[in-house]
Amino acid sequence: KVEEYNFNYRLFAKEEKPVWVNNRGSVVEKSDGLPSILVGSISFDVLENKINEITGLYNRRVLLSDVRRHQALNKYGSFMFLSLDKMAKVYSEHNGEYVTSLIELCGKVLEWYISDRVNVYHVEDDVFVVYSLYDEEETEESAEAKEQEEESRILALFEEISNKLKTKLTMTAVAYLGNKAIANAKEMYIATLKELSKAKYYNRSKLTFISKEDIKEKFEEIALSEELTQSVANDFEGFYAVYQPQFKNGSFELIGAEALMRYKSAITGIEHSPVEFIPLLSQAGLMKDAGIWILKKSLQQVKKWREFIPNLCLNVNFSLKSLKAVASEIIKAY
Repeated sequence: KVEEYNFNYRLFAKEEKPVWVNNRGSVVEKSDGLPSILVGSISFDVLENKINEITGLYNRRVLLSDVRRHQALNKYGSFMFLSLDKMAKVYSEHNGEYVTSLIELCGKVLEWYISDRVNVYHVEDDVFVVYSLYDEEETEESAEAKEQEEESRILALFEEISNKLKTKLTMTAVAYLGNKAIANAKEMYIATLKELSKAKYYNRSKLTFISKEDIKEKFEEIALSEELTQSVANDFEGFYAVYQPQFKNGSFELIGAEALMRYKSAITGIEHSPVEFIPLLSQAGLMKDAGIWILKKSLQQVKKWREFIPNLCLNVNFSLKSLKAVASEIIKAY
């Protein structure tokens, strides 16, 4: 009987970084199941793009590949994303060698938890992921109990890791229990990173559990942000202005209007409220462009209206920051 094999392992040299090796080929088994002949190859290059060069841990590419492979086999698990705290301050106060030593320390602590069902990945500069497969297929009856058990396990794991590192650094983490509801591994990854950034601001040095609803909401936000950026690049495609009339008390004479910005997605057809898209435009650094666009639209509109109502006023609202940016562009243009 001939079987194919393909596995990875590490070679350790004293006081040197481990070297990853890929070994693949064919093995001929005897009648008792023991291997008799093994023919294959050993390579140091196959894994070059799959390993983080600082810690020697698998990178983001391998994490996403593993999640997809496990989902195809109906295997599911939990994720804990961890990030080193206050790294901007560390970078500003210390040299690169010291920063690297902290990241290496974190990698060495985390790799102790690698087992048959747990793997650790170094996915970004200062972000690690602990991915744990469940030991049995989840059923509806066991789902709630398993979730509680897994939550307790992850919380204990985070506290243990934090205690091992506390003399050198602290970490913030977010955990997601189960990838069964995730149709797209990349969506989960991007959305969880966003939640991790949020946690570092609001819940630093602690562990936050997030739900599939959080993942879905965050990914929808990311998708909308990308769509808004593209819309702005396409001459504000999907954006339009509406005007709320203003009347004089008593006589109800029309004396003005307020310009309001609206957005309709060309992809989903959904009308999005300014409460949704204004913060995303601000995060993307597009508020100056949006301000100039709505101002131009408003000036064009009020010019037409003043042919009939000469004293009509039109209000356009800006934040102080946006007003300064828009005003400087107007001064340059005129």
